[in-house]
Amino acid sequence: MCAKKYADGNVCSGDVLSHSTFNSYVRAEYRLVVIVGLDNVVVVETNNAVLVAAKDQVQDVKKLLRH
Repeated sequence: MCAKKYADGNVCSGDVLSHSTFNSYVRAEYRLVVIVGLDNVVVVETNNAVLVAAKDQVQDVKKLLRH
């Protein structure tokens, strides 16, 4: 799946619709992902999970997975 970078700073891959969203990374593998009014977030949708995180805190996902 190839990601495309847009003028608003978003990088999107898969079936993604965005509005008033900036500097974000969004990957949709199985379903449509719609994002509205966000800035500096990471959204990843897979067949068994959805991650939504601030870009500057995405590394903290490791802490959650340790439990």
